[in-house]
Amino acid sequence: MKKILLFAGSNSSTSINKKLIQYVADNIKEAETEIINLEDYEPPMFSVDIEKEITSPESIQKLVKKFRNYDGFVVSTPEHNHIPPAFLKSILDWLSRVHLHIFEDEPRYFEDKPLLLLSTSPGKGGATRSIEHVEYLLSFGKPKLIGKFSLPSFNHNFEDGKITDQELDQKLKDLIKKLESEV
Repeated sequence: MKKILLFAGSNSSTSINKKLIQYVADNIKEAETEIINLEDYEPPMFSVDIEKEITSPESIQKLVKKFRNYDGFVVSTPEHNHIPPAFLKSILDWLSRVHLHIFEDEPRYFEDKPLLLLSTSPGKGGATRSIEHVEYLLSFGKPKLIGKFSLPSFNHNFEDGKITDQELDQKLKDLIKKLESEV
């Protein structure tokens, strides 16, 4: 059976993006799923000086190796002041650099594998500005982006572990089916 890896780019213990990731995992029926917590792979904040010193953190190397075991991905991004949080940005910076130092002769970390990109926020914008930034940052990993979904007004549109707006729920479920068919 195909395998899909899911994660939210949040280090908050009450993350609404982690709740959205769980909802997606619960709705994937045609593949095995695993949700990881990026906090388990948290490297030092990216800096050129640290990169010169250590080349690439072991935690990021482990994350890249883990990615190789999966056929597809779902990533959900929060938004802090209209951009991805520093936590996620730093991890994506390290991921973009690890290929230069460690895995240069191997495919990129998402190389042509299907990826569904999500975002949500308490506001009406649903973190759509952040999702655009993350789409660009993930492009360094060479995924096959199969779709994007933003859930606005999370506290109004998500209750008891489910999306309450039927139109939004169907849109996400259609993207999940597309992801399942692509893996």
